[in-house]
Amino acid sequence: MAITIDRTTRVIAVPKADMTLVQSSPIEIRELDISAFHFILRDIEDDEEGIYIPTTHNYVAPISVGGVTLALIFELINGYTVTFEDGSYAVNLAGGNSNIADKTNFNLVSVRSTNSAGLVQSREIEDAAYGGKVYADLVGGSGGTLYPVGTPQQPCNSIENAIIIAELRGFKTIHFESDATANSSHDLDGYTLEGHNPHNSTLTLDTGAMVDGANFIGLRVTGDLSAAGGTFTNCILDEITMFNGNCFKCHLDNNLYVVGSNDVVFHDCDASCPNGATIDCGGSGRNIGIRNFNGGLTFTNKTGPEELVVLMNSGCLQFANTVTNGDIEATGVARLVSNESTANNNFEGLVNHEKFNEEFFNKNVESNTNFIQALRLVSATLLGKVTGAGTPTITFEGIDGTTDRVIVVTDDDGNRIDVTLDGD
Repeated sequence: MAITIDRTTRVIAVPKADMTLVQSSPIEIRELDISAFHFILRDIEDDEEGIYIPTTHNYVAPISVGGVTLALIFELINGYTVTFEDGSYAVNLAGGNSNIADKTNFNLVSVRSTNSAGLVQSREIEDAAYGGKVYADLVGGSGGTLYPVGTPQQPCNSIENAIIIAELRGFKTIHFESDATANSSHDLDGYTLEGHNPHNSTLTLDTGAMVDGANFIGLRVTGDLSAAGGTFTNCILDEITMFNGNCFKCHLDNNLYVVGSNDVVFHDCDASCPNGATIDCGGSGRNIGIRNFNGGLTFTNKTGPEELVVLMNSGCLQFANTVTNGDIEATGVARLVSNESTANNNFEGLVNHEKFNEEFFNKNVESNTNFIQALRLVSATLLGKVTGAGTPTITFEGIDGTTDRVIVVTDDDGNRIDVTLDGD
């Protein structure tokens, strides 16, 4: 169904579907954009059949006066009237001054005009409503690309329309209020793609999605990046293939398959899944740097000579037997759960309980006595049972109640002349 003109009765019929749905409840409200209405009528008048009908209306485009843009003027002439498709709903006339309400044939539809002698239409005012970005809600958004579609109050309902609005307005940011899927027909190269938060907005990237150089903020991102570089901030990366980019404060969920020839860096990231995340290094071709990571990480499929540098805040590491080449350095606080790598591995900088025991508790305090042995000897002399007091040989029993830890032999003046120690 589309807008039609009956040249006999001079009635312009406007179907409900040709108007933007603004509100569904408690009362349904539709919006007729006067400027769009003008162009539709002119198209009909230009058609082969329409050329014989009298002109439907006068139209004065917005006029700039003293830096202020006065709204358009639309006037039905030559006896034309408008009939809106009958039903229990309201129609808002938006975008300019008109006599449409005065020329409407009455039925159940309520027609509301916003005419004003001082009505101003300013591009700056409209752009301010967008806030520099286009809002998209693919579940409950509105169709079309005309203002106010795409504003926070009335998000658009498709990525296609979001791109059109952004290009017309000169914006490079799209804010997703719901889940969305980008494919090869959506040119999002260089865009900033953001969500309300990564738990509410998932952006799925189909193979060939055009997101080269895009910035992803506050989204759950999944799918195929097709070797396109990007920057990810405060995102959840879930089952990503063909990954090539840099991540800041992101949660890694499940598997990331890294490709390309550019360096890949993860700053202040963590693993959001209980079993940790897996980074498939993609064979050969890129250096990978991981800084201040928390959680579990498993590395697989590294066959090239490039570097893999991992700095852990806390967590655990695993290297599969498919990690066969390159310089690998892991430092920080982490437990090395499994290492089947045959690459050039350097794990000396890892700190864990085994390393702590080796470096601290097993380190000699003095001579051949380590920290644990010294602690046993001190505990015995301070807390253990004593036998032989008042004799030349005094024995201090360990707090285990069985081991003679310290045996002291004294001279007549009570000076120690021989000490036997057992800290094992």
